[in-house]
Amino acid sequence: MKRLIDVFVTGCMFFCFCTNGDSPLSGTSEQGNARVAATICNPDLSPSIGTSVTLRRSDYIANTAQSIPDARIYRDAVTGSDGSFIIDSVDTGSYFIEVNDHIANAVLLKCSITTSDTFVAFGKDTLQPYSIVKGKAPSVSPDKKYSVKIDGLERFYEVNPDGSFSAPDLPRGTFTFRITDQTSTEKPHIIPDITTQPGMLTILPGNGWLFFKPVYLNTTSTGAAITSNLYRFPVLIRLNSSNFPFNEAKIDGSDIRFIKTGPDSTQLTFEIERWDAMNNQAEIWVTFDTIYGNSDKKMCIMQWGNPDAAEGVSAGTAFDTADGFGAVLHLSDNITAADATPNRFNGQPSNIEKIRGMVGNAGGFSVINKSHISIENSAGGTLNFPQNGSYTISAWINADSTASNRVIIGKGDLQYYLRIHNLNWHFAEYHDTPSKGWEFTSSPYSFGKWVYVCGVRDGTSQYLYVDGVCVDSSKTLMGDSDGTRTDTFDIDIGRKLQSDGTANLHFSGGIDEVRICTTARNAEWIKLSYSNQCNDNNLVKFDN
Repeated sequence: MKRLIDVFVTGCMFFCFCTNGDSPLSGTSEQGNARVAATICNPDLSPSIGTSVTLRRSDYIANTAQSIPDARIYRDAVTGSDGSFIIDSVDTGSYFIEVNDHIANAVLLKCSITTSDTFVAFGKDTLQPYSIVKGKAPSVSPDKKYSVKIDGLERFYEVNPDGSFSAPDLPRGTFTFRITDQTSTEKPHIIPDITTQPGMLTILPGNGWLFFKPVYLNTTSTGAAITSNLYRFPVLIRLNSSNFPFNEAKIDGSDIRFIKTGPDSTQLTFEIERWDAMNNQAEIWVTFDTIYGNSDKKMCIMQWGNPDAAEGVSAGTAFDTADGFGAVLHLSDNITAADATPNRFNGQPSNIEKIRGMVGNAGGFSVINKSHISIENSAGGTLNFPQNGSYTISAWINADSTASNRVIIGKGDLQYYLRIHNLNWHFAEYHDTPSKGWEFTSSPYSFGKWVYVCGVRDGTSQYLYVDGVCVDSSKTLMGDSDGTRTDTFDIDIGRKLQSDGTANLHFSGGIDEVRICTTARNAEWIKLSYSNQCNDNNLVKFDN
């Protein structure tokens, strides 16, 4: 398993790097009289004008006093109107020549000058996006200040009190890092051979986590096939013996982390739904700030292997109410039916069996046992949607018979529901006006397999999705002249609670991943939810 890992943040553009194959042109000279020249382009191939150029010996170490030991081995310049620069009277030795716009791009040229070299010409080269290196000093004393220096570069980075540091503006190259206390009383901690690439994040070992793996999201036509950007989306990451070595992590998975790439590189919020190290199975929900449509570059870093790590992120943060989640019941155990949102609309299971679901475990329901889950205290407030409100109800459903009328999720008998009705998937909302009755959308149902069913109400519009595809966007009124819309009932899963307090239409089969959202999810969100959660899961890809 890699202990040092480079991961893409952006795609790399082609450029000519003289020390990686093509050598600079050179002539002969006496010692101390060499001339170095190059022409530098911006990433759009226009001349890079007025850009900083620094020439340093490859063994140079930055000094806070900025002392200049010898002008022949320590030189600064800027590029001209055509992007070119010339540095005269360079002594013999091995050199790093960095060109940096001090905004977002840099390039590093390397050369070794001998007594026979007069003129070293690199030709044209191109600025590339900054490389980023992050790490943590192995040990720091609280009463001292530490810094990070890089051999051959004019760099001096402060180390944070917790030992972490970031070098966010590096060119492509292979470098030696030196972590030193600023009083120079301790021996420097040297990390050699740190290789960087344009637009890439490099995470150094020594920050407590031993192992890393990139996790990519593929929304192109070869993956989940969505074209729009989605925001604050919880991605399901399934781990098994083929993509994760469970023996390298803590037995309960509490050392697992997911880290953003790029200059931010903060921790992503996540929730472990199930961690079964004995059977090498885990399901984890990781919330990404942005998922880009038609892209296979979005990614994060999964890290593990820290015996001293505390539990990562508590349940509830992956499904935030600010992101439109009203209630999320994974149904992964048949005792609590806990809500994963901060609302804590925890269900009260009655005669529920734990079965294998679409995502980890699921709830098994029986007509004979009158199985159901009641969500207490859900009658008012967040989940009490008004007539013509905006909300989304979804679940994975595995009906085990051809019974024509079964409730999956419902709020009483005269507000809203998702059910099987007359051998159709049925999503409906009860209306008092302008005409009394149920406005419903429907589609033929199937049994004996897991199906993702989602109903969306968006004002006066209504949609039904099956396995990520919209199957009905029309509304049909099922009249009920005797009813009156009632919003005083709690939500039930697996049965319909009637006005007289009795219950009927008990469900038979499996129900998994019940979600009630306080916003009308769009078609791309629903499509990606299905693509990500189904067995194929063509959204998530691992890089070994």
